[in-house]
Amino acid sequence: MIPSLPKQRKPALLTAALLLALGLAGFVAVLWMARSSTGLAAIDGPLFHDLLRERSSGWTAFFAVVSTLASPPWLASIVIFGAAIWAFFSRYWWRPALWVAAMAVSAAVSNIIKHLVGRHRPPIADMATGANHSYSFPSGHTLGISVFIFTLAYLVLSRRFSAGRLLVWLLGAVVGIILVGLSRIYLGYHWLTDVSASVLLAAAFLGIVILVDVFRPKRADMPFRKSSTPATEPTEEPQNPADTNDQR
Repeated sequence: MIPSLPKQRKPALLTAALLLALGLAGFVAVLWMARSSTGLAAIDGPLFHDLLRERSSGWTAFFAVVSTLASPPWLASIVIFGAAIWAFFSRYWWRPALWVAAMAVSAAVSNIIKHLVGRHRPPIADMATGANHSYSFPSGHTLGISVFIFTLAYLVLSRRFSAGRLLVWLLGAVVGIILVGLSRIYLGYHWLTDVSASVLLAAAFLGIVILVDVFRPKRADMPFRKSSTPATEPTEEPQNPADTNDQR
């Protein structure tokens, strides 16, 4: 049987509200910095040019691979394939479907925000692996990998929590997000504020995922196919002596 969320919804709802509020507030703050060239945006140029001076063929090849694996087409393929396998072996559709939906919605929202903000990328001459004429804020690669890790971690840990698993997910999130974000700056396609805003927006998406999961319909906890494992024979309940015919 699929593990369920804790019976008390209040902690989950509080966590979701905090993630949603802090994520959106942080995202808006970084957007304001990018617009006004203040705060974190003051580091955009210096960091970009520092990384530009450190370029080498080896690091460029490495970060190109990282960036490709975190690109929307690759992530979409990984998520769809992974969700299909997950659903097949677990016999439950809700969590794999929620993972796919979170990725799809975040990608759509990212494209909408890009066109609304209209921030230009770094110069085309500094782009290491070909020209990209689309807008830069937020970073779609960084948002995608962040939502990928955050959502999957929640969907797994909320049912099978342990301190060891949490530590592994935290380390994976830190390493994965930093690598992808750094690759986008290093390769010349984004500013630091583009990457930072994406992580904050992903945190807000995680809050939404938790809310949707907490208020999921009852049918979401029902398997869509029967298990191939034969059911064990029910054990007979011990008979109450008071119910026997021998009334001594």
